[in-house]
Amino acid sequence: MEYPSKRIQNYVKVPTTKDFQSGISDAIQKVLLTQGEITEAHITGVMIGTTAFVNAIVQRSRDLSPVSVVRLCGTAARSFDPFSSFPESLRTALRQDVFFANGGYELNRLPITPISEPECHQIALQILHKAKTSKTHAAIVISGIFSPICADQEETVFKIFETVFKSEGFVDYSITMSHKVAKLGLLEREGAAILNASVRPLAKHYLSHLQRSIQDLNLLNVANNIFLTSNDGTLVSFEQASEYPIITFNSGPTNSLRGASELCGLKDALVVDIGGTTTDIAFLQGGFPRLASSYVEVGGVRTNFTMPDTLSIGLGGGSLVEFVEGKCVIGPQSVGYKLKKEALSFGGSVMTTTDYALKCGNISIEGADPSRVPLTPERQDLILKEIINKIEILVDKMKTTPSPLPLILVGGGSILVPSDAKIDGISEIHRPHHFDVANAVGAAISQVSAKVEHVADFKVSNRDEEIQKLKISAKNLAIERGAIPDSVEVSVDTVHLTYIPGEVVQITCKAIGNLDLIKISKEHVPFDSPSKIRDIVLKDVVVDPFIKNVGNPEETNQHSGGPKIVYNPQTSRKEWILSEEDIEYMSIGAAILGSGGGGSPYLGKLMAQKVLREGKTIKVISHTTLNEGEYTMPFAAAGAPFVLLERLMTDCAVTDTIERSLSHYQSEGKKISSFMSIEIGGFNSLIPLFASALFDLPVVDGDFMGRAFPEYQMTTNAIYGKPATPLCIGNDKNIQYLVTEVENDDPKKVEEVMRQRVVEFGFMACLGCPAMSKKDIEDVAVKNSLSRAWKLGRAIAIEHKNKRNCADVVAELENGKLLFVGKVIDIHRLTRDGFNFGFIKIDGIDTFKGQRTDIEFQNEYLIAYQYPENSPESKKCVAVVPDLLCLLDTENNQPILAEDLKYGIRVSVVVLPAPSILKTEKSLKVVGPKNFKYEMDYFSFGKEFVQTTSIVD
Repeated sequence: MEYPSKRIQNYVKVPTTKDFQSGISDAIQKVLLTQGEITEAHITGVMIGTTAFVNAIVQRSRDLSPVSVVRLCGTAARSFDPFSSFPESLRTALRQDVFFANGGYELNRLPITPISEPECHQIALQILHKAKTSKTHAAIVISGIFSPICADQEETVFKIFETVFKSEGFVDYSITMSHKVAKLGLLEREGAAILNASVRPLAKHYLSHLQRSIQDLNLLNVANNIFLTSNDGTLVSFEQASEYPIITFNSGPTNSLRGASELCGLKDALVVDIGGTTTDIAFLQGGFPRLASSYVEVGGVRTNFTMPDTLSIGLGGGSLVEFVEGKCVIGPQSVGYKLKKEALSFGGSVMTTTDYALKCGNISIEGADPSRVPLTPERQDLILKEIINKIEILVDKMKTTPSPLPLILVGGGSILVPSDAKIDGISEIHRPHHFDVANAVGAAISQVSAKVEHVADFKVSNRDEEIQKLKISAKNLAIERGAIPDSVEVSVDTVHLTYIPGEVVQITCKAIGNLDLIKISKEHVPFDSPSKIRDIVLKDVVVDPFIKNVGNPEETNQHSGGPKIVYNPQTSRKEWILSEEDIEYMSIGAAILGSGGGGSPYLGKLMAQKVLREGKTIKVISHTTLNEGEYTMPFAAAGAPFVLLERLMTDCAVTDTIERSLSHYQSEGKKISSFMSIEIGGFNSLIPLFASALFDLPVVDGDFMGRAFPEYQMTTNAIYGKPATPLCIGNDKNIQYLVTEVENDDPKKVEEVMRQRVVEFGFMACLGCPAMSKKDIEDVAVKNSLSRAWKLGRAIAIEHKNKRNCADVVAELENGKLLFVGKVIDIHRLTRDGFNFGFIKIDGIDTFKGQRTDIEFQNEYLIAYQYPENSPESKKCVAVVPDLLCLLDTENNQPILAEDLKYGIRVSVVVLPAPSILKTEKSLKVVGPKNFKYEMDYFSFGKEFVQTTSIVD
């Protein structure tokens, strides 16, 4: 590209090659040979976009290195293996060793325990000796709790390891520090760091060969200016890419998006990239793709590193076209790279979208004969209509404002869409010159970036000063990476962290600037140096047609016949013996019953599945089989969900808290024979299952909320006057507080004491709640809650596999009602007193088009209003707490927590009747609308709660 006009001098396209670097060398040589004016001396930079490294993960390459993980966690997070969420095939391939070491930080930046240099020294020697004995590369991850906030422990241990290896003369190693890879969320960050570590030797091998290949081309002014494109569209040096190849994993689609922006001169637009098999869409803001805010799965591993927010569908130049009962069906099947063998135009037997484009005269391809395509004008119109329909759906999902936006079409398959097509939500369509090489253009845009993150409490520190300090740090880092200082622009993003008192905010500053290629060159030869490119003979390249990997066939989700019920002769009762599949179902159902709150059940699911893999048993029993004189102890966790996802729950925190509680009850002459959930919604629904396995005691099928609520006094045992104490509050440092009495046995006082201790413990604690007798459970508990969650989760899993919308299934199972289907068009959040307040607006689609629904939340969804889109003054309340408002993503049928809501997502809104015990006069004083500051009485949406039968009965 030539600046400032940005005119493309020349381009070529060559087939993908098996050895990666030879194809690139071939392309460079050919593009120079066919361009007389430009010689190799004029080239001052080579920018490359590649999916080679992510493909190695997805395809389970044998070149991946096993990884040793050193987790700096002190007393915390010792119960979870860093590989616990990996698919079995990848876990087996990558898990080398795991070390739980001293270190880690609390949220307030105080160490959980100080790091131990002798301990780290010994770990380094163990890794070294194993690598030497097996003659393998030592791939290492160092991961510390809250390291994205405080990274110094990871850096100290990194230096210790380097010193040990140097003293032993050991050089065949690589170390990845987790804070350099991803953000808060320990298992997800470790997942990203492990993937990065596993592919580093491969990346180093590929990139060193590529560097030599480019040097062989006599590109003297390029020597130090070879870059790879990153996930966000900016450039990274070879050194950065060798250390952190994960930052290039999604660079392919990003290059196309940025190239589209550059070719059109538009910085804010939607971009549709149509290839041979798929169509990708993204939203450009300031010339960069909007980034995804949620977790990203790579090769089946849940990660949280930065990736563009893109959507894909099976529509491309090779997509199959069929006509079924007068309707046109396109894709997702595609002939892919076999287009010239299988498509009708080339003498094949299947009709593709390329056949359609040839028949319409949109394109001409050597060797293709459109007369072989039997398409009438009417059927051509049907195909175009279906193509436009597919793109309109993508556009609607990706847009973030109701206003029309420009659309840029790129990719070889974009010829399927006429430039004058009318697409809902689009103001104008651009198909720039060189649309088919937008990917290469995007890679050629010479910008670098830097990002810094920090967590601050704006009640303690000055907001403007904190942000300004981070902006300066980000800018300086970008300049270090080669950015022209005057070109650097810094953006700031702040996210309030919920459930924590004060104004605790995560600040992210990102700096982007133009790369100064001349300045960073160590040597510079004159542009008029003689060309030698014609004298260079490249070796023959081996073409390896790229076939998109669409999943991991060995990781299929099979549904078993049903739950395992056994009779226990020792207790004379039936027991439900849980499987990993049962727990998966329960976690889905618990997320539904959380009504947007309660924290994600994901970690609770991993905890329960972990103990099953260790050979332990989780048993569920019916409350009807309890004997007189036996007591059940509800068990729970309290704190901030994001702290839990960083610190994780430990066996010792659970066992120490329970043992302290059991000791107290034993002194009172009470025998605890089972556990129970305090709430069936969210994370706490599954914690007792973990306790069940550790203590070999069953879990009673029930809970004390029938959903999730934010405070302790909102449990049915508290509402109906059961004892509020004793309550044991414990942590992973073997500290427990036993609250044996409060003034007037007031559960609200217990809530206040509990909150104080939870803050003291670092915003996370275990709770051993007051024991319940069989009569207490019969009087005040919500019965069969685990069965209820299981039935919901199983129905969703099965219906989703059958590609059906699950909202109707949820409503049917729970005697509920589908209130609305629409697209989130507005979100407002506010953190106050540790709670997540806010509202969302949803515009109706399909049969609800023209209507709007507003939903307000305080951690959980509380109230829903509906009204005609153009008549907000006529809004009417259609559902209110304690009935359960549940939102499901219409695409993947998964429940959506209030903290995970984002603009543009399509949702189904379902209301479920609350258990009858929550709708009495006594309950409504505590959990009804007036308690949440709504000046209205509770009313039913028209259906009543139907008691679920227990799986065990």
